[in-house]
Amino acid sequence: MTSLYGGLRIENSKMTNLSFFPAAQNGLLKIICKTYGVYIQNNQNLKDVSSLEKMYMYEDEFGEECDYRIENNTKLDAEDLCDTGYPRFFMDLKVKGNMKDCGCQGDEIIHLSLPNYKNCTKLFRGLNYENEIMINNLDALSNLEVIKGGINIQDSGVHNLSFLENLTSLKVNNLIVGQKLILNLVGNVILERLAFPHLPELKNMDGKGVKLANIKFNHPSLCLTIEEYCFFLENNVSFIHLDTKLCKYTKNETSTMNICRFQSMKELEDNCNLVIGDIIMKSGDEENFQKLKDLVYLFGSLVIENTTIENMEPLDKLRYILHLNGSNPIVQIVGNQKLKRAYLPSVQNIVVNGNRTAIFQDNHPEFFKNEEGSCSLFEGVDSDESKLRLRLDYIGGDCGEEVVIVYRSSSSKLSVLIVFSFVIVLHFVSVHCNN
Repeated sequence: MTSLYGGLRIENSKMTNLSFFPAAQNGLLKIICKTYGVYIQNNQNLKDVSSLEKMYMYEDEFGEECDYRIENNTKLDAEDLCDTGYPRFFMDLKVKGNMKDCGCQGDEIIHLSLPNYKNCTKLFRGLNYENEIMINNLDALSNLEVIKGGINIQDSGVHNLSFLENLTSLKVNNLIVGQKLILNLVGNVILERLAFPHLPELKNMDGKGVKLANIKFNHPSLCLTIEEYCFFLENNVSFIHLDTKLCKYTKNETSTMNICRFQSMKELEDNCNLVIGDIIMKSGDEENFQKLKDLVYLFGSLVIENTTIENMEPLDKLRYILHLNGSNPIVQIVGNQKLKRAYLPSVQNIVVNGNRTAIFQDNHPEFFKNEEGSCSLFEGVDSDESKLRLRLDYIGGDCGEEVVIVYRSSSSKLSVLIVFSFVIVLHFVSVHCNN
């Protein structure tokens, strides 16, 4: 037998092991179990469930895992089960009441139960803490190292996440069509900082899935540091809402980067790694274009107007864009008569506050288009997940109908404290994936 359609229920038996299940020749037994689940419960003589290591419990079409429970088998040592074989891929395992269990259950946390978690290093089913104002026992979670299933803290008295001082890994199993959030912080009225002591690894166990986060309706002064924003960008996180501010920073905080604030191309420092503000390059700024050759992070938009540049090679290292001014296009490349090709080869993630417009107009008559004949700043965007992260709305005469251009001024400045709320239209994602 190589596949089982249905479920698996072994309860109140006298079995000592599950060896009656034959493994497939390649060491995999597929169990399509969403409807009926997997239950191994109340087997008083059961000592060996190693056969489960070769069983893969398939999710449904929306990425929902089976109800997978191994409970109250009093002679079973299941301490290592969740980290071996195929069980290691699952977030929602319920392993409880056995002689030894693997990890703790994160969906049972309330204020009164917190002391029971002081020896826990791993949570399954996420860290869920809702409608709990009391926070004096949160240090009971300080030994957590791995959370499988994401962090969900809503309507609580939590004011930061510093109690997760040993957290190293945060994992979800989320398809693009699903909404399993890796981080969900909503309605925590005194939450003013994230303040992770150590920024954890963020991992989606589904290699084709998306990492989604949601931060809204918390304290109005909630701010993230430059390091935290860069962390989310680098981990390719997309946000349903991101209602936060940019914390004030000091040079010591991010000493490995040269952080610059944009005033004009002439005043811009050389070798900037991160620029805060809209980069605006106009006629006469061409000789300063090379100043951007080390730019990796842009917290603003990109405007290139009426220049004589022939390519955009100084921006080849740009990898991450955080567009904070929703009223302006994220990219505006217009009136560059010698520019045949607009290409940002290294960009990995774009986070915006709603506006994903890119305007191409009045550039060289042979202005670069991709192989399909449409405008694009990127190449090699071949997965649904990367298309979601890097999608832009291309408009302008070089891409279609001409638009009225609002020329930009480099006199505009970006405040240190910036409020922005980013909404992903999940309906769009669903429609896109179903086509």
